[in-house]
Amino acid sequence: MGFCTLHPIRNDDCEHVVGEIPIIVVRPSHWRRRIGRTLCDRALAEAGRDGFSEVVLWVLEPNERAQQFYRSLGFRPDGQKRVFHEGPNAVLHELRYRKGLSQTVR
Repeated sequence: MGFCTLHPIRNDDCEHVVGEIPIIVVRPSHWRRRIGRTLCDRALAEAGRDGFSEVVLWVLEPNERAQQFYRSLGFRPDGQKRVFHEGPNAVLHELRYRKGLSQTVR
C-alpha cells in the first residue's frame, strides 16, 4: 500500500541536524484513505522521539496535489528550490517544505 522513510540530515543552510522525509509513496489505488497521513504522522512522531525540532521534505514544483497534502499536515515552503532533473527540453524543480515539531502532530 505504501511506505515512508525518515533520516537525519545536515544541510549547510540548517544550523542543526533536522529530520528529512526523503520519500513517501502510496499506491494511487489507496489514495484518500488516510494512509499517507498515517505514514507521515508516524514519521513525525519518530522524529520527535529522536530529538529533531523540525522535519523537511522536497516536493516537485508542479505537483500541486502533493503540496496541498503536505500543507494539510502543517508543512510550509521555506523558499529553497533545487533542480531535480535537467533535460534537453525542460528543467524540473523541487521545493523544500519544512515543519517545526513544536506544532501538534495529529
